[in-house]
Amino acid sequence: MNSYKIFLSIIGSFLLFQCCNNNIKNTSEKPLSGIPIIIDTSKVLDSIDVSTIIKKLEITPLKSNEGDYISEVWKVEFHDNFLIVLDRYGSNRIHIYNTEGELYKSIVPTGNGPNEVSTITDFWINNKGNLEIFDSSLNRILIFDENYMPKKSFKGEDRLSLTAIQKIENKYITYGGFNSSHHNEYFKVGIFDETFKIENAAFHFDEVFRGALISTPTAPFGKVGDEYLFSQNYDNTIYNISKSGQFTARFQLNYSPNPLPYDFNEKLVRQNSNLFKSQDVDFKRINKLYKGYSGFRGKWLESINYSIFSSFDEKQQGFVCIYDKDNKKIIAKGISLYLTDSCLIIPYLPYFSTVNPSENCFFTVITKHELINFIAKDSPFFGLVNKEESESNFLVKISL
Repeated sequence: MNSYKIFLSIIGSFLLFQCCNNNIKNTSEKPLSGIPIIIDTSKVLDSIDVSTIIKKLEITPLKSNEGDYISEVWKVEFHDNFLIVLDRYGSNRIHIYNTEGELYKSIVPTGNGPNEVSTITDFWINNKGNLEIFDSSLNRILIFDENYMPKKSFKGEDRLSLTAIQKIENKYITYGGFNSSHHNEYFKVGIFDETFKIENAAFHFDEVFRGALISTPTAPFGKVGDEYLFSQNYDNTIYNISKSGQFTARFQLNYSPNPLPYDFNEKLVRQNSNLFKSQDVDFKRINKLYKGYSGFRGKWLESINYSIFSSFDEKQQGFVCIYDKDNKKIIAKGISLYLTDSCLIIPYLPYFSTVNPSENCFFTVITKHELINFIAKDSPFFGLVNKEESESNFLVKISL
């Protein structure tokens, strides 16, 4: 790719990075209908200039204290002019930065005390605007004040295998992929009360799928204004979540040709369950099952006016779409997107992105080691990135 066609794989890749209502029992039910978005995968460009779409690109070094570095980004959230970054599997710390890249605070596991955390599994912002952390080892939720200081904690009534949580009013909506179960019921999404006791569940699945290595999202929940959203890999419906924990269709992604069937679990996974549950996983054989189909790759980022989401075509080639909500049409669709004056590209990072919905801004966090390989020496950003230490991380922000 030419150096002046390099950027928006920062968006292209940078930002590329099934729950319904309680009556839906499993993934073989027919999908709900939302606002349709038509995606013709036969017309995906290798690269596309989005200079008229992207208003601004910013790259900011993240400043860390000595010995307090990010080693592996798992989740990023933008909240109240702060970037909250979870390093789940490296240091198991949360790092909070302001928009200038300055470290405001780090939350470090310290122990089992009432207002301490032992293992940081996930975090979210509750309906009052406060940070909450889930400690899976203690089955405890720790709530922070407006200064990110521990305020109180409580132990959950029920313990499940969970990967993501979102607080909505007086409910906790949880996601466990193909691992959650309760009283011999198997489901992806749980609806918990304020004491973290399960009340209901959705996206039920057959026991045969339990533990199957089917791709699931790291951050399935989102928020635009007062609306909460849910999305997941291979499910072409983007959902609204009501305050009572009901799921309804928001958008319907209509792929062509050859969309992945809505009941792909039954058609593809069940008869090949030995592949998905083998201790020696053969990813090549698994990937072959999806060839010939097009569909949703699992990450949906939405602002007030736009959404950016990742997909795959019949050859399993990933690509990104930018959707204009006001005009109800896709305004960019390509494997890599670029700006003619940026000379920069970012690799495909599906899980490391977040959004400031009200300002149509999208963010990612990336290491220098990764970023420097995708910046041409004549890029206006090369000097900024190259001068930082090798273990540095950068905040990348694009404004639409």
